[in-house]
Amino acid sequence: MARHRWALRAGAGVVLASVLPPLSDGSSHLMAAHMLAHMLLIVGAAPLLAYGLVGMIDRPPRRLARLLGHPLLGLAAFNGVLLFWQVPGPVAAMTEHPAVHLLGHLSLLVSAICLWYPVVRPLGVPGSISRIGRIGYLLLAGVPPTIPGMILVLARRPLYAAYPGAFGLSALEDQQLAGLVLFGTAKLALVAGTLVAVWQLLSPEAEPPDDGDGGGHPLVVPPVAPAWLSRLDEPLPAEPPVRARVSAGASTPGARDRPSGTVAPDSGQAGPARRPDGPAPGSPRG
Repeated sequence: MARHRWALRAGAGVVLASVLPPLSDGSSHLMAAHMLAHMLLIVGAAPLLAYGLVGMIDRPPRRLARLLGHPLLGLAAFNGVLLFWQVPGPVAAMTEHPAVHLLGHLSLLVSAICLWYPVVRPLGVPGSISRIGRIGYLLLAGVPPTIPGMILVLARRPLYAAYPGAFGLSALEDQQLAGLVLFGTAKLALVAGTLVAVWQLLSPEAEPPDDGDGGGHPLVVPPVAPAWLSRLDEPLPAEPPVRARVSAGASTPGARDRPSGTVAPDSGQAGPARRPDGPAPGSPRG
């Protein structure tokens, strides 16, 4: 909770720096100073205030937290408000009417808090997006601010009659510098947030503490090789004994080496006996 309170105080300090002199005085003369004040609210104050609000509203039943934490709300609100306040008509109204200028700052701040809240919200709470989802969310959020920034940088003529140029800068140079502030600051902040999300994704998760009673989870060492590769070192299973089959007309082993007058031993099979020195009884003599 202490970190959330410090984040709220730091965010309030950045808000005051963007609306008080000397930046507020320069905003009435230079488009670049006007854009710098807006970017301080968007990339400086908004993430700090969003992180500070986590400790205040992200508690059960979390109705407001789920609303602010919806990624579609953050993308739609931020990009819609940002693009609206880059149109020459609203910009001229902000320079002519202090109430409109205050409304512009307030709307940018609130929409930027909606943009950053899904990123700084704790993981695992109902309605929060994953680390992979946060990376894609920030990459998608960085696309729309590129459009007005590149238009201001590449324009061949001034687009804002309310800023004719001052302090040695022409209207076109002031406009190009404002485009660089918008494009560079938004991209730098969103890319930095994406790198932090990638670092959190690649870092190992903290292990549960072991209180010493043996109830902690055992350390699981991942295998260094596939399981099937370790089985190649195991001895092969013994082959089953091969039983020789002797066909009916095949001779028994050793029959070729036995003399012709030798009678094979009786195998127990019945059959007519044959005399070795003559024809069988009953056969006709020649």
